[in-house]
Amino acid sequence: MKPIGRRAVLRQILPAAAVPLLGGIALPACAQTAKIADADRAVGAALRQAMIAADMKTFPVGGVLLHNATGAVLHAIPNRVMGRLPDGKTATRDPTAHGERQLVSWYYENKRRLDLPEPGELTVITSLDPCIMCAGALLAAGFHVGVGAFDSWVGVNYRQDCQFQTLPPTLAERARNRFGYYQAGDSRADPPLYVRPYQGTPTLPFHDSRISPETYMGCGALFTAGLSAVNAAKGNDGGPPDTLSDPYYLPENSRIKTIYREIYPDAFTLKVPGWRQTRTPDRAVLQALDRVGGSNAVAFIDPFGNVVLCLGEEDGIDTALLRVTRAYAERRFSLREQDRDYPPDQWSTRYLTQPGYGAFVYRDAPDPQDARTILSFGAYGSTMAGPIPAGYERNFLYYRLRGGVSQADIDKTIAALPPFYTQTVKMELVHISS
Repeated sequence: MKPIGRRAVLRQILPAAAVPLLGGIALPACAQTAKIADADRAVGAALRQAMIAADMKTFPVGGVLLHNATGAVLHAIPNRVMGRLPDGKTATRDPTAHGERQLVSWYYENKRRLDLPEPGELTVITSLDPCIMCAGALLAAGFHVGVGAFDSWVGVNYRQDCQFQTLPPTLAERARNRFGYYQAGDSRADPPLYVRPYQGTPTLPFHDSRISPETYMGCGALFTAGLSAVNAAKGNDGGPPDTLSDPYYLPENSRIKTIYREIYPDAFTLKVPGWRQTRTPDRAVLQALDRVGGSNAVAFIDPFGNVVLCLGEEDGIDTALLRVTRAYAERRFSLREQDRDYPPDQWSTRYLTQPGYGAFVYRDAPDPQDARTILSFGAYGSTMAGPIPAGYERNFLYYRLRGGVSQADIDKTIAALPPFYTQTVKMELVHISS
């Protein structure tokens, strides 16, 4: 298919009227009537996506992808981690569906077809400081990043000093050259609580403008208030294995086996003996990972020792870990949506549970200096979502070290992550014998 021009792209993406500007690129309207030309409108557009997320009873964070030269909005999206089930409660649909990660994925999925500008010409505006997963995705892609509110527990800049000590040195330097936290309020007129100086790169679009105290407060307050709403709407997201039956013994044509075999044909064919006692995969799992090939691969093992998924790296930000955790969650959610159409003994909730009771196993230890590794570490943390269930802490593993990577490097990288990862999830990537 022949790529279409950028003028056509912007007309497709934005229904509002547009006028020509800079190099023949169409300048779209923002909020139907005006272009985005300052920080407050940019962050306000991200805040609106966060409001949509709040209404969906998912985490209230949103983001927009802007063209630097024109202020044109190429795409906007809210957080979509949680999804609504037929009983009215919510459950995890995709633990990686944060606004920023989705924007990066959308870019890679559409770059060639829509003839999108290069990442260095674009900025992701987000209502909240990106988590480690989203920061890794943004750095891997090479976007500029403009931020509304801080996040003192999960955010990559949780120390609020714009030094990014949460990242390895080379990535921290890259973040300092790409990220900016907009000035908020006016010290001469606004309450000090809602005043913040600009931090970050001087090359960020709108770095010389400010966001209003109302926008700044809205980004942070909406997120804080929304967390309790998310918890109130959440249903049972998966119980302990002792309450479940082993899906290995389901008929081969069962819908659980069928849906996972669509992406991994050998799903539920390999079982690790004594998995719940030893928490150490045997060599057969390594052989399955080797068969995947590619630069790296990750397997997900359920609490019964079944290898549910085993996938490799793909282009863009589609790391093996990201692909596996998304595939497990999205298919599990799809099954739960359909459960009521089947007899109770076929309900997916009787066989599948939250991934914290299972394990993610790398073939090769990822390189902490790679932004895609930071993305993957963050995706694992987002998948756990909270403390790992007691007795299942040994659930993030790898078989082999690759050249130039040591266990000390991995441990140091994880120890520097924001408090959510080190104090709540208590992440640990463990080397196991092959």
